[in-house]
Amino acid sequence: MCKPRNLPTENRKDRIHPLVDSEIQSLFENLIAAIAPPQAVFSEGEAAKYLKTSVESVQYYALRKNLLAYHSVGRNRVYTKKDLDAFLASRRVMGIEG
Repeated sequence: MCKPRNLPTENRKDRIHPLVDSEIQSLFENLIAAIAPPQAVFSEGEAAKYLKTSVESVQYYALRKNLLAYHSVGRNRVYTKKDLDAFLASRRVMGIEG
């Protein structure tokens, strides 16, 4: 008959050097950031504040003119910072250089 092995009762963190553990954590966080970079997401009200306009104008640009990209989340529309910045860039009027 086999003899049961004595398994260690200590936690994993007790066995790993703290510096190595922090290096692993850092590598893991960098990997997650590279796979799925966070995006700032705005509601209609937040988008209106960011664009310095009214909520009605944001709705008009998104729904009537199709100038502003949005994503539907249930009944709500959300806007990414990237899309809002692209909208602002498209509305920019170039001045006369001279």
